[in-house]
Formats: sequence, structure tokens, C-alpha cells
Amino acid sequence: MLSRYQKEFIFFKVIDSDIKRLVEEINQRIKKRERTFIITLNSLMFLKCFFSKKYREVIKNADIIIPDGYGIVWASKVLGNPIRHHTPGINLMEELLSLAHREKYSVFLLGSTPESVAKAHSRLQKWFENARFPGKYHGYFSEEENNKVIEGINKISPDILFVGMGSPKQELWIASNIERLKPVLIMGVGGAIDIFAGIKKRAPLKWREMHLEWLYRIFSKMKFHQLILILIYMIIVLIKSLQSRILKQR
Repeated sequence: MLSRYQKEFIFFKVIDSDIKRLVEEINQRIKKRERTFIITLNSLMFLKCFFSKKYREVIKNADIIIPDGYGIVWASKVLGNPIRHHTPGINLMEELLSLAHREKYSVFLLGSTPESVAKAHSRLQKWFENARFPGKYHGYFSEEENNKVIEGINKISPDILFVGMGSPKQELWIASNIERLKPVLIMGVGGAIDIFAGIKKRAPLKWREMHLEWLYRIFSKMKFHQLILILIYMIIVLIKSLQSRILKQR
């Protein structure tokens, strides 16, 4: 049961498990046909939850929340309930693709541009040849096309649906349509489709080992406003930690 690996993290219950054990648990859910919605939580997503109750509820109601960003692990330590396992979403996606290869599960890719999702689809078919990749669709469809996209996914009825539309769009889309979707496992994967397509690159291994992949992405994309948002997130965490200590002293 995944509940034994959950740890309280302010609004949410985050899974604190090594990735191999997590994948084993997910595999059991797929075999039992238990609908599973996975969210890969990072600092920027968490910050958005302070300003959007709707988004906060979407994340809270997910079946599995993993600590994708190291900022979540850092904050858990500051707040006194440390999460030991850092689980980047793209690492979990790779493990789930390997699982699909072993178990011959079917996978649908939804997201990114038509060119990117086509390249990722082609590459993944070669890399995980025992898995089935019966469908793909880009993430820039209109509201009018939404029913058509869902019908296309359901017609194939894949075991796994990876949704790469970026946050918060992908989580909101999944939550709005999950009751209509037939895939057993649904996971938001952000920019992972572009990485598998070879259009974008992950941070070098040294950056990842130092838990600075988030910083590499900020500098490589020149999105310095995200650095400001992360600083705000750190301040909020430190304030919450201080409030908790004051309450304990009373």
C-alpha cells in the first residue's frame, strides 16, 4: 500500500519511497486496473497552490504525489518532517517506460508540439520495443477539439497516458477529464516529451548530482523570473518553519 510511504508536507501527502519500490507498487495498481493519477510536485507548482485553491485541490486529490523538485525535499527538512527520496518526474517516466517494456503495456503520449511528440514517439518505440505505443497527439489542441482527443485516447484505451503540457495546464486538464479517460495510469510529465524527442536536453549529470537541475533549467531558458519565484517559495517555507517552532514553544 502506497499510503505507508506518504509523508505530510504542508497541504499534501508526498510519497517518500525509492523509485524501484514505487514502480512495483504502481505496477500492482495497473494489474488491478486501479485508476492512478500521478503528480510530480516541484517548488513552482507548490507556490502556485498558495494563490489557487482550485490547483491546490487538484494536487491534493491526486493518487500519488512525488517530490520531483529538490526544493520539496529541502523544505521538508526545514519543516522537520524530512523526505529522504528525491524522485525527478523524468526518472519515474523512464522507469515506467521500462516497466511497459517488461510487461508489454501500451503507452499514449499527449503533449508538446506535433513535431516533438512524433519524434519522441518514434524514439521510444525503438528504445522500449516490447512496449506498445499505439497513439500520440500534440498538446496544442483547442477546447473544441477536447472531446475528439479524449475519444481518440479512449478508442485505443492505453494502459498508460503521459501528459506533457506543462504545469498547471496538464494537471488541470487531467483533473477535469479523468472521469472520462480510460487509461489506468495517468501522469503529468511536463517537458519530458521534448527531452525524449531530443529537442531539449536535461541538465548535465554533475548538476543533477548536486540537486541543481532546476537552476540549470532557469539559466538555460533565461527565465530569471522563476528564480525570484523560487526565492519567494524559500521565504514562505522558512516563515512556516519559524511559525511551527514558535507554536511548539508555547
